[in-house]
Amino acid sequence: MKVGMKNGKLGAITTVVDHFGLANAVGWKGSTIYVTDSQWDRPNNNNGSAIFKFSLAELNKGPIHLKPKTTDPHQLAYFTTTVNETGVDNGADGLDYDSNGNFYTGSFGDGKLYKISLKPEGSLAKQET
Repeated sequence: MKVGMKNGKLGAITTVVDHFGLANAVGWKGSTIYVTDSQWDRPNNNNGSAIFKFSLAELNKGPIHLKPKTTDPHQLAYFTTTVNETGVDNGADGLDYDSNGNFYTGSFGDGKLYKISLKPEGSLAKQET
């Protein structure tokens, strides 16, 4: 959602990205917004989650319509939750980055911690557990 402000007063509220499964954390770094989705499943994986990235320029052009059950072009990283005795399959939960630009997210369902390293232009370089 984008909340417009004009002269210190609330303006229009508009959708900038839709069709998330279960949006969770939002992180902003430079001119890019990152969002975790705890339930980004694919046709052959019902235990998926992901990190998405969007440029501010792209978000200002109008609504972005994600394509559920796919490898959407905005997807930066993908994870599969190993369902344990609790039966919880929610994945990527929370998001932060360090001074070297590496991102971190935890998996709610199985307790794994992921480190995401980026290439200089912002694409995925490495994903570690």
